[in-house]
Amino acid sequence: MGFEMPEGSNAPSAAFGINSADEELIEESRYQHVKSGSVAVPRPSEHPPRFSFKTLWAYTGPGWLMSIAYLDPGNIESDLQAGAIAGYRLLWVLLWSTIAGLFFQVLCARLGVTNGRHLAQVCREAYGRPAKLTLWIMMEIAIIASDVQGTYAGQFVMEGFLRLRLAPWKRVALTRSLAMIPTVVISVVTNKDILNLMFEWMNVLQSFQLPFALFPLLHFVSVRGIMGARRLKGALLYLAWTVCVFLFGINTYLLIDTLQQYATTWYYIVLVVLVVVPYLGFTVYVIIGPLLPVGGMAHFYEMCLPPVNAYLHDDDDESLEPGHMSDDEGVPLLA
Repeated sequence: MGFEMPEGSNAPSAAFGINSADEELIEESRYQHVKSGSVAVPRPSEHPPRFSFKTLWAYTGPGWLMSIAYLDPGNIESDLQAGAIAGYRLLWVLLWSTIAGLFFQVLCARLGVTNGRHLAQVCREAYGRPAKLTLWIMMEIAIIASDVQGTYAGQFVMEGFLRLRLAPWKRVALTRSLAMIPTVVISVVTNKDILNLMFEWMNVLQSFQLPFALFPLLHFVSVRGIMGARRLKGALLYLAWTVCVFLFGINTYLLIDTLQQYATTWYYIVLVVLVVVPYLGFTVYVIIGPLLPVGGMAHFYEMCLPPVNAYLHDDDDESLEPGHMSDDEGVPLLA
């Protein structure tokens, strides 16, 4: 016995019991977009959407951009040199570092998708002026020490922390000049060993910036007033904090061990103290400040940043006003 389709209807509509009104709603939702910068991201629909390469392509850009960070010539050369020196003994480090990187990238995506703000914007609204300016300087230093994808990230950092908007060519000229001009000068007036030493310190410097991005991220994704039902909690929250504290311990050891090599005279010791003490002090402030009942971040976990787009609230609770989130269990990006 064959399967006969009802007259006047198409196959998918008849098979799933979708009437013409529902079809119009689905079709209309496919063309609703939420503007994020200059990229149009399709608005999610409560109905199962049809597969579309156009929709897939809208989400491909961020993933493609992040993959470049792992495939640029500098990283490939580092991998080749590490393999030539250590063989296969460091493969476990590569595996777990990749997993950890993916985990925190998913948390960043979770923050942005749920609240409509990226990390720099939330930092601007949550921290006081001294803290957010310090974080901005740290992030700009890391961007200057990075590669091409850092230039693109510079726009988010400038807009997020300072609401500073620059034309693309001005942004590229500024960030790349701050990176290339010192490199060219050192290349001309010194030898190759000094240049290699500078590159080594640039890589070390980027690792020192990790706590200033990871710890604020963990606090933000745990705040109900920011994430609503999709806040991080339970075993995943403890896992994230464990990984962050572990990375902070490694970076602290690397910082002290590296600077000890130069602490041979009294002025070098003073320089080491002037670098290590503020670094550790500000890092501890970022970590425990929101957890203390006193201080500038005493009410950190009580703040509320409604989503910038009304549709980002919890759709399961129809009694909610747009921009308010319930504490009912939603569907998080990372469950």
